[in-house]
Amino acid sequence: MVRIYPIIHPRDVINNLFTVRKIISAGVKMIQLRGENIRELLESAKIMASEVSTSGTTLILNNRVDAALAANTGVHLGQTDFPFKDARKILGDYSVIGLSTHNKEEALRCAKEKPDYISIGPIFPTSSKSDAAPVVGTELLREIIEFLRERLDERDIPPIVAVGGINSENFKMCLSAGAKYVAVISSIRDDMTGTLREDVEELIAKFA
Repeated sequence: MVRIYPIIHPRDVINNLFTVRKIISAGVKMIQLRGENIRELLESAKIMASEVSTSGTTLILNNRVDAALAANTGVHLGQTDFPFKDARKILGDYSVIGLSTHNKEEALRCAKEKPDYISIGPIFPTSSKSDAAPVVGTELLREIIEFLRERLDERDIPPIVAVGGINSENFKMCLSAGAKYVAVISSIRDDMTGTLREDVEELIAKFA
């Protein structure tokens, strides 16, 4: 089972579709598009829609419920983004909606809303977000998951996605703490060029 949840930029799709196809064919269950330019986001989402239609991969857009509705995709929402209940009304019961959390209280509150998954992080220091919340660490990740298990039925706990500074060397620590998936951003990019790594499918295989 591939446990990696790649987060890529819309321009990756527009400029480097061949490598994006490698990511999809590697067997990822979810892939997120994160970008501020709504035109780029929609353009790349429409391209991706046909790419994931037969792969079993769920396409998620970051923050933008309007774009998700237009492109018929899922959406990932932060703590200060569009309210979950309103997003569910707009997108419907069959759209995947994920929520970002950073501590026990946020995780419990969000889990009770019954999203399709919740992310917890940043687990490790990360340079991919300038406004990242304080580092959680794997021990607190474990504590948050145990906190949820103490207060909710196991069936009511959504899949946990660990995010922030995760790579092929530290991801198993997140899985051992109870995460089902690990979100990756910088670890699938070339350090020199900032573009997606050409051997990305080999890297993803290390996350199985």
